[in-house]
Amino acid sequence: MKKYSLCLIILLLSSGTVLGQGSPKPFNLYLQGGASVPQDDFKDMYNYGYHLGGGLGFSLIPRVELVGRGSYHKFSLESLERVVENQGSISVSGGDLTMIMYGAELKLNLGVLTTNPYVLGGYGWAKFDFEDVTTNIFGIEETYIIQSHTENYMVIGGGLEFTRTFIEGRYYTFMEDIVEKTNTRLITVSLGLKI
Repeated sequence: MKKYSLCLIILLLSSGTVLGQGSPKPFNLYLQGGASVPQDDFKDMYNYGYHLGGGLGFSLIPRVELVGRGSYHKFSLESLERVVENQGSISVSGGDLTMIMYGAELKLNLGVLTTNPYVLGGYGWAKFDFEDVTTNIFGIEETYIIQSHTENYMVIGGGLEFTRTFIEGRYYTFMEDIVEKTNTRLITVSLGLKI
């Protein structure tokens, strides 16, 4: 009996040491970048883009973080010439879209040891800035100005985190349309660094 009690005490002490080593830091810094992929009607207007971003996560309880996040996204206007038969007569330039996004998320860490799968969900704001669009149709040039505006968004996502790196996917739904009568959705895929 003493032998089993001694083994049990050693097991409990060693597991306590492992748990102590795995306790979360009070905060984590996240840096990431990758592809931004427009969905639905959004993809008819814009090509694939890229993004850079960062976040600061605060441990609320074990396995749960509150993350404040910001990101920069850039998209080029889809070529309108590809849908027009007489391509030599029409040219379109400009129209690039940049988005500055900022918000807050809850991150639930599901894993232990060296790999950590996680899921996240959050809410935020996105500022859309459009470059002027210039068209040249049969030698007649016109410039169109699209007003900048801000929209709310919801995001869900998940990823796989290693010791200092992670890979992550996100799905954004914007609460209003970029252009009237369009659906605006966005998928991002990122590689990142956790500090």
